[in-house]
Amino acid sequence: MIVLVDLDSQKSVRELLAFSPFIPVVSISNINNASPITEALLEADIGIIEVTLRNEAALKVIQYIVSHYPEIIVAAGTVLSVSQMAEVVDAGAQLVISPGHTDDLIHTATNNSIAYLPGSSTVAEVMKLRERGYLHQKFYPAGTQQGLSQIKACGAVMPDVQFCPTGGITLENVQDYLDLDNVACVGGSWVVPPDLVAVENWAGILEIAQQTMAYIDRQVDAETETAII
Repeated sequence: MIVLVDLDSQKSVRELLAFSPFIPVVSISNINNASPITEALLEADIGIIEVTLRNEAALKVIQYIVSHYPEIIVAAGTVLSVSQMAEVVDAGAQLVISPGHTDDLIHTATNNSIAYLPGSSTVAEVMKLRERGYLHQKFYPAGTQQGLSQIKACGAVMPDVQFCPTGGITLENVQDYLDLDNVACVGGSWVVPPDLVAVENWAGILEIAQQTMAYIDRQVDAETETAII
């Protein structure tokens, strides 16, 4: 018997992804950098951040941002195991994201009503997650022509599944993904480049974040005007 994810947790995922068409994917190895990075994103009107579990400071960074910046949604990314899922939930993460998925992760998220965005990269994986009730999925890695084509193809046969593509997406190709009807939002790491973090160039990060959101907003406005005409 297949146990389906509960509707409330999927509703939570849908609502969280709707906060912004763009999710910055960041790796913060020094907790002292959490504040300036978060403040730059907020000033650029980005209401969500994905903190990846790619270093030892990640859990403390999640806890810090959750406790000091309640106005931003904190997602935990690169969650690869059940133990990590438990840790990020305890740290206060409002959304758990994996680059792929395992039966154990699906089982744990389903049984504990965790707002979970599992990853997929093939039609078979998309179908498996859809069968379990996961209608919102991360598509990873997406930053290739093949990834774009696969997402588009999935929309033709499974239009009820919405994706958050990440991995290899840049400002130059982001609109190609946002133009697809089955893409809820996109994730990217270009807004918080490691070289600017290394020299604590927070103004530079703010500028990139503002340019990104201004570009996306212009594209949305242009599409709206075209639709009206």
